[in-house]
Amino acid sequence: MELFYRKYGNSPQNIIILHGFMGLSDHWIPIAKKLANDYTVYVPDQRNHGKSFWNDDFNYPALAQDLADFIKRHKIDNPTLIGHSMGGKVVMQFLLQFPGMKVKNSIVIDILPLGYPPNPEFKRMIDLANSTNLSQFKDRKEIIDFLEKQHIYPRFRRLVIKNIIRKEGEFRWKINIGGLHHTFNSIFDGLLPQTSQELEIAFIRGGKSPLVSEEGMEQTRKIFPNARFLTIEDVGHWIHVDKPETLTRMIRELIPLAE
Repeated sequence: MELFYRKYGNSPQNIIILHGFMGLSDHWIPIAKKLANDYTVYVPDQRNHGKSFWNDDFNYPALAQDLADFIKRHKIDNPTLIGHSMGGKVVMQFLLQFPGMKVKNSIVIDILPLGYPPNPEFKRMIDLANSTNLSQFKDRKEIIDFLEKQHIYPRFRRLVIKNIIRKEGEFRWKINIGGLHHTFNSIFDGLLPQTSQELEIAFIRGGKSPLVSEEGMEQTRKIFPNARFLTIEDVGHWIHVDKPETLTRMIRELIPLAE
Protein backbone atom coordinates (compact mmCIF):
# COMPACT_ATOMS: atom_id res chain seq x y z
CA MET A 1 0.00 0.00 0.00
CA GLU A 2 1.39 3.36 -1.03
CA LEU A 3 1.29 6.71 0.72
CA PHE A 4 -0.02 9.76 -1.08
CA TYR A 5 2.66 12.43 -1.17
CA ARG A 6 3.54 15.89 -2.43
CA LYS A 7 6.92 16.62 -3.94
CA TYR A 8 8.69 19.95 -4.36
CA GLY A 9 12.08 20.85 -5.79
CA ASN A 10 14.65 18.98 -7.83
CA SER A 11 17.88 18.57 -5.90
CA PRO A 12 20.09 15.57 -5.06
CA GLN A 13 19.61 16.51 -1.39
CA ASN A 14 16.37 15.07 -0.06
CA ILE A 15 14.03 15.92 2.81
CA ILE A 16 10.99 13.96 4.02
CA ILE A 17 8.52 15.76 6.29
CA LEU A 18 6.02 13.81 8.41
CA HIS A 19 2.94 15.52 9.85
CA GLY A 20 1.38 14.90 13.25
CA PHE A 21 -1.83 13.20 14.41
CA MET A 22 -4.81 14.50 12.40
CA GLY A 23 -2.37 16.58 10.41
CA LEU A 24 -2.10 16.62 6.62
CA SER A 25 0.67 16.98 4.09
CA ASP A 26 -0.83 20.28 2.95
CA HIS A 27 -0.16 21.82 6.38
CA TRP A 28 3.52 21.74 5.40
CA ILE A 29 3.25 23.10 1.85
CA PRO A 30 4.49 26.65 2.70
CA ILE A 31 7.62 25.36 4.43
CA ALA A 32 8.20 22.66 1.80
CA LYS A 33 8.07 25.23 -1.00
CA LYS A 34 10.61 27.45 0.75
CA LEU A 35 12.98 24.52 1.28
CA ALA A 36 12.49 23.39 -2.34
CA ASN A 37 14.85 26.10 -3.57
CA ASP A 38 17.74 23.94 -2.34
CA TYR A 39 16.28 20.48 -1.64
CA THR A 40 13.87 17.93 -3.01
CA VAL A 41 11.11 17.81 -0.40
CA TYR A 42 8.67 14.91 -0.01
CA VAL A 43 5.61 15.40 2.20
CA PRO A 44 3.48 12.25 2.52
CA ASP A 45 0.12 11.79 4.18
CA GLN A 46 0.60 9.07 6.78
CA ARG A 47 -1.78 6.09 6.86
CA ASN A 48 -5.34 6.92 7.96
CA HIS A 49 -4.69 10.57 7.08
CA GLY A 50 -5.39 12.77 4.07
CA LYS A 51 -5.36 10.90 0.76
CA SER A 52 -3.40 7.87 1.98
CA PHE A 53 -4.79 4.40 2.61
CA TRP A 54 -6.79 3.42 5.67
CA ASN A 55 -5.71 0.56 7.90
CA ASP A 56 -6.79 -0.32 11.44
CA ASP A 57 -3.20 -1.31 12.25
CA PHE A 58 -2.04 2.06 13.57
CA ASN A 59 1.05 2.16 15.78
CA TYR A 60 4.60 3.43 15.59
CA PRO A 61 6.21 0.27 14.19
CA ALA A 62 3.61 0.20 11.38
CA LEU A 63 4.11 3.89 10.61
CA ALA A 64 7.89 3.44 10.60
CA GLN A 65 7.49 0.54 8.17
CA ASP A 66 5.45 2.84 5.91
CA LEU A 67 8.33 5.33 5.96
CA ALA A 68 10.89 2.65 5.14
CA ASP A 69 8.73 1.40 2.26
CA PHE A 70 8.26 4.97 1.01
CA ILE A 71 12.03 5.61 0.95
CA LYS A 72 12.67 2.36 -0.90
CA ARG A 73 9.82 2.75 -3.38
CA HIS A 74 10.87 6.25 -4.41
CA LYS A 75 14.61 5.50 -4.20
CA ILE A 76 15.22 8.49 -1.91
CA ASP A 77 18.92 8.65 -1.23
CA ASN A 78 20.27 9.68 2.18
CA PRO A 79 17.28 11.83 3.22
CA THR A 80 16.95 14.24 6.09
CA LEU A 81 13.91 13.17 8.11
CA ILE A 82 11.72 15.81 9.74
CA GLY A 83 8.72 14.99 11.89
CA HIS A 84 6.33 17.04 13.99
CA SER A 85 4.66 15.56 17.07
CA MET A 86 3.42 12.08 16.08
CA GLY A 87 5.52 12.43 12.92
CA GLY A 88 8.57 13.05 15.09
CA LYS A 89 7.94 9.82 16.97
CA VAL A 90 7.65 8.01 13.63
CA VAL A 91 11.08 9.40 12.66
CA MET A 92 12.58 8.17 15.93
CA GLN A 93 10.89 4.77 15.65
CA PHE A 94 12.26 4.47 12.11
CA LEU A 95 15.80 5.21 13.31
CA LEU A 96 15.51 2.54 16.00
CA GLN A 97 13.67 -0.01 13.85
CA PHE A 98 15.78 0.33 10.70
CA PRO A 99 19.33 1.16 11.83
CA GLY A 100 20.73 -0.11 8.54
CA MET A 101 18.88 2.42 6.39
CA LYS A 102 21.02 5.45 5.65
CA VAL A 103 19.75 8.92 6.55
CA LYS A 104 21.66 12.20 6.49
CA ASN A 105 20.25 13.54 9.74
CA SER A 106 16.95 13.86 11.58
CA ILE A 107 14.95 16.74 13.03
CA VAL A 108 12.18 16.11 15.54
CA ILE A 109 9.78 18.94 16.31
CA ASP A 110 8.30 19.34 19.78
CA ILE A 111 8.09 15.74 20.91
CA LEU A 112 10.33 13.22 22.68
CA PRO A 113 10.51 9.40 22.42
CA LEU A 114 8.80 9.12 25.80
CA GLY A 115 5.28 8.20 26.86
CA TYR A 116 2.84 11.02 27.57
CA PRO A 117 -0.55 11.07 29.32
CA PRO A 118 -3.32 11.39 26.70
CA ASN A 119 -4.32 15.03 26.20
CA PRO A 120 -7.86 15.28 27.67
CA GLU A 121 -8.97 18.09 25.34
CA PHE A 122 -7.68 16.18 22.32
CA LYS A 123 -9.49 13.06 23.58
CA ARG A 124 -12.75 14.96 24.02
CA MET A 125 -12.41 16.34 20.52
CA ILE A 126 -11.82 12.99 18.84
CA ASP A 127 -14.61 11.37 20.89
CA LEU A 128 -16.98 14.05 19.62
CA ALA A 129 -15.72 13.74 16.05
CA ASN A 130 -16.17 9.97 16.06
CA SER A 131 -19.74 10.18 17.39
CA THR A 132 -20.93 13.02 15.12
CA ASN A 133 -22.83 12.33 11.90
CA LEU A 134 -21.47 14.87 9.42
CA SER A 135 -24.41 14.44 7.04
CA GLN A 136 -26.57 16.57 9.38
CA PHE A 137 -24.65 19.72 8.47
CA LYS A 138 -25.49 21.90 5.46
CA ASP A 139 -22.34 24.02 5.40
CA ARG A 140 -19.03 24.48 7.19
CA LYS A 141 -20.40 27.33 9.31
CA GLU A 142 -22.85 24.89 10.90
CA ILE A 143 -19.96 22.59 11.75
CA ILE A 144 -17.93 25.45 13.23
CA ASP A 145 -20.94 26.62 15.28
CA PHE A 146 -21.48 23.07 16.54
CA LEU A 147 -17.84 22.76 17.63
CA GLU A 148 -17.98 26.14 19.36
CA LYS A 149 -21.11 25.12 21.29
CA GLN A 150 -19.25 21.99 22.41
CA HIS A 151 -16.41 24.24 23.65
CA ILE A 152 -13.80 22.55 21.50
CA TYR A 153 -10.44 24.31 21.75
CA PRO A 154 -10.03 26.71 18.76
CA ARG A 155 -6.85 25.02 17.47
CA PHE A 156 -8.61 21.65 17.50
CA ARG A 157 -11.66 23.15 15.76
CA ARG A 158 -9.43 24.20 12.88
CA LEU A 159 -7.91 20.73 12.82
CA VAL A 160 -11.36 19.15 12.55
CA ILE A 161 -12.45 21.49 9.75
CA LYS A 162 -9.29 20.76 7.73
CA ASN A 163 -10.12 17.06 7.89
CA ILE A 164 -13.62 17.36 6.44
CA ILE A 165 -14.47 17.29 2.75
CA ARG A 166 -17.76 17.63 0.89
CA LYS A 167 -18.32 14.73 -1.48
CA GLU A 168 -21.46 13.86 -3.42
CA GLY A 169 -23.33 16.59 -1.58
CA GLU A 170 -22.41 15.44 1.94
CA PHE A 171 -19.62 16.19 4.35
CA ARG A 172 -17.24 13.29 4.98
CA TRP A 173 -14.03 12.69 6.86
CA LYS A 174 -10.72 12.77 4.98
CA ILE A 175 -9.26 10.69 7.81
CA ASN A 176 -10.12 7.26 9.13
CA ILE A 177 -11.86 8.77 12.15
CA GLY A 178 -13.06 5.42 13.50
CA GLY A 179 -9.63 3.85 13.28
CA LEU A 180 -7.87 6.87 14.78
CA HIS A 181 -10.41 7.02 17.60
CA HIS A 182 -9.92 3.33 18.35
CA THR A 183 -6.12 3.64 18.48
CA PHE A 184 -5.99 7.14 19.99
CA ASN A 185 -4.07 6.20 23.15
CA SER A 186 -1.31 4.54 21.12
CA ILE A 187 -0.03 7.90 19.80
CA PHE A 188 0.99 8.77 23.36
CA ASP A 189 3.05 5.59 23.76
CA GLY A 190 6.75 5.83 24.41
CA LEU A 191 9.23 4.07 22.15
CA LEU A 192 10.96 0.95 23.39
CA PRO A 193 14.54 0.93 22.08
CA GLN A 194 16.69 -2.12 22.67
CA THR A 195 19.90 -0.09 22.58
CA SER A 196 20.94 3.55 22.36
CA GLN A 197 21.62 4.98 18.90
CA GLU A 198 24.71 7.06 18.11
CA LEU A 199 22.90 9.12 15.50
CA GLU A 200 22.81 12.77 14.59
CA ILE A 201 19.40 14.02 15.69
CA ALA A 202 18.15 17.49 16.56
CA PHE A 203 15.08 18.33 18.63
CA ILE A 204 13.34 21.67 18.15
CA ARG A 205 10.93 22.60 20.91
CA GLY A 206 8.47 25.42 21.35
CA GLY A 207 9.41 27.60 24.30
CA LYS A 208 5.81 27.62 25.54
CA SER A 209 5.16 23.94 24.87
CA PRO A 210 5.07 21.54 27.85
CA LEU A 211 6.05 18.51 25.78
CA VAL A 212 9.84 18.83 25.90
CA SER A 213 10.96 19.26 29.51
CA GLU A 214 14.47 19.36 30.94
CA GLU A 215 13.89 15.98 32.60
CA GLY A 216 12.56 14.57 29.33
CA MET A 217 15.61 15.78 27.46
CA GLU A 218 17.88 13.95 29.91
CA GLN A 219 15.88 10.75 29.43
CA THR A 220 16.06 11.20 25.66
CA ARG A 221 19.86 11.42 25.77
CA LYS A 222 19.91 7.86 27.11
CA ILE A 223 18.36 6.75 23.80
CA PHE A 224 20.02 9.30 21.50
CA PRO A 225 23.31 10.36 23.18
CA ASN A 226 24.15 12.74 20.33
CA ALA A 227 20.87 14.62 20.56
CA ARG A 228 20.89 18.40 20.20
CA PHE A 229 18.09 20.50 21.66
CA LEU A 230 17.07 23.87 20.30
CA THR A 231 14.25 26.18 21.36
CA ILE A 232 12.07 28.59 19.43
CA GLU A 233 10.83 31.06 22.01
CA ASP A 234 7.32 32.47 22.40
CA VAL A 235 5.59 29.61 20.60
CA GLY A 236 3.78 26.46 21.66
CA HIS A 237 3.44 23.06 20.03
CA TRP A 238 2.31 24.23 16.57
CA ILE A 239 5.61 25.79 15.58
CA HIS A 240 5.14 25.21 11.83
CA VAL A 241 1.89 27.20 11.94
CA ASP A 242 2.80 29.99 14.36
CA LYS A 243 6.46 30.60 13.44
CA PRO A 244 7.04 29.05 10.01
CA GLU A 245 9.80 31.47 8.99
CA THR A 246 11.81 30.84 12.15
CA LEU A 247 11.34 27.10 11.85
CA THR A 248 12.35 27.09 8.18
CA ARG A 249 15.49 29.06 8.97
CA MET A 250 16.41 26.67 11.78
CA ILE A 251 15.87 23.65 9.55
CA ARG A 252 18.20 25.17 6.95
CA GLU A 253 20.85 25.73 9.60
CA LEU A 254 20.61 22.07 10.63
CA ILE A 255 20.97 20.72 7.08
CA PRO A 256 24.20 21.97 5.52
CA LEU A 257 24.14 22.19 1.75
CA ALA A 258 26.46 19.91 -0.19
CA GLU A 259 29.57 21.54 -1.56
